[in-house]
Amino acid sequence: MAQHESAMPAREVRGRVLNGSATTAAPLANAWVFLHRVGRERAGKVDSARTDARGGYRFLYRTGADTTALHFVSASRGGVTYINPPLTEARVVGADAELVVYDTTSRAFPLTIRGRHLIVEAVDSTGRRGVVEVYDISNDSAITRVSAGGTAAVFEIGLLDGARDARVEEGDFRGDAVRLDGTRASVLAPISPGVHQFAVRYTVPGDTAFSALLDRATDVLEVLIEDVNGRVQGAGLTAVAPVVLDGRSFTRALAQDVAAPAVLRLRAPTTGALVPASKLRWLAVLTVVGAALLVLLATNAMRGARRTT
Repeated sequence: MAQHESAMPAREVRGRVLNGSATTAAPLANAWVFLHRVGRERAGKVDSARTDARGGYRFLYRTGADTTALHFVSASRGGVTYINPPLTEARVVGADAELVVYDTTSRAFPLTIRGRHLIVEAVDSTGRRGVVEVYDISNDSAITRVSAGGTAAVFEIGLLDGARDARVEEGDFRGDAVRLDGTRASVLAPISPGVHQFAVRYTVPGDTAFSALLDRATDVLEVLIEDVNGRVQGAGLTAVAPVVLDGRSFTRALAQDVAAPAVLRLRAPTTGALVPASKLRWLAVLTVVGAALLVLLATNAMRGARRTT
């Protein structure tokens, strides 16, 4: 028999809300903090509180009979909501319960591309190639950049020539937060300080040779081509060991500190049997080494803003 929620042991989350700046993260007093629950039975806000003079807040709650339900805490500033990771422990306190919020601006300022990953798949049974582009976007300021009027792009990319059937892949921006117009993909959602991933999938004609424009400088550039004879030139790319993902072989090339503009020339000349049209999970493409590098870059970028008073 399921245990009644009132009989469940109480859990606690206790932390602070901090207002981030270029040098410190100062306590934010009198700010609303919300406790959320997402589960099979119900989802929504379950409690709220205002922070004290030191930015402190505290919630006691019970998980209920649904053991799969997730709880998390949120706070807002300037119309942007910030959340902490799901509360997996019975007691979450201190730094693990901190929420850092930021002032906002619609003024355009540069966003750093920490990584761009271009994955070109083999020709499928429709005669087209799948393309996945993954961007690691870093806001190195202490201000959240928002869309001017809700319609201007906060970040955008151009798709390869002949792009069709574009859709957003799993990442930090989805649904109404992204506008796809056939030739460009535009992020309309706020981009807060830190590193965020944006991924888009589309198809292009199954040509054996084509080019891609690198119109933004990037710290790390990675190109994968699903073809044993695949080659890419330009932007200082160097061929490295191929990788196998879900039983599919990709040639791979890497470059660092790539300046823009640059043109990448790709060749995928294999004329063997067509592969079935399928969806390769782009997350698998990010190697352990690449992921570790991006974590290091993000940590360095945010070190100053995370100091507290």
